[in-house]
Amino acid sequence: MVHRSLVNVSGCEIRPGNLKNKGLLVRALSGVDTVVHMAALTKSTRESDYFEVNVSGTKNLIDACLESGTKKIIYISSAAASLNGGGYARSKLEAEQSIKKSGMKWLILRPSEVYGQRAGDSINRLIRWIQRYIFVPVIGAGTCKLSPVFIDDVVSAIASSIFNKELENETIVLAGPEELTYDDLVDRVAAYFGVKRFKLHLPAGLIRFCITVMPKLGINILVPDQISRLLC
Repeated sequence: MVHRSLVNVSGCEIRPGNLKNKGLLVRALSGVDTVVHMAALTKSTRESDYFEVNVSGTKNLIDACLESGTKKIIYISSAAASLNGGGYARSKLEAEQSIKKSGMKWLILRPSEVYGQRAGDSINRLIRWIQRYIFVPVIGAGTCKLSPVFIDDVVSAIASSIFNKELENETIVLAGPEELTYDDLVDRVAAYFGVKRFKLHLPAGLIRFCITVMPKLGINILVPDQISRLLC
């Protein structure tokens, strides 16, 4: 339901939509049997913004689906969806609950950390950092577990789920084939590029403090709840 630029794909019809405008959503969903809900706010310094977009916006979309006769909703959630991962994680979990209670046929896909061309930002940012700098900051002991998944695999899973009638009323995690610690991931990326990198382990509390102060200096790299998301 959202894209930063127009999609130029043969046979693809562009319809404007806005999660805050149910009427516009109803018109966009005219004649649509299945909707893939990918719109989300992923970074904000205000926790309320997550719930306004990810929860209230999802409820608007559900209402529009019911009004327009759309039969199935496929929700692209997050493997971070939980009560303990900060505002974003809680908002995604609450949006999932709204979808499960909608009365529609539903499928929830929870991608883990996505990497690949222009995908996401956390893994790609780490890759770019390792390419450029000798010291790599690591939050805490570097033992948090990640299962990076390639963007093409996520796209294939979404496309398959649209036409697979057996996949209904399920929550599926889309993860890569390996579970790595953050330290392992840094070492793996450095080895791929043939470079020697030194991990600089920093206390999570110190990182949170720096993230709170940096916007006042005009520096916006992370938002505080991204730390909770990584460590949950």
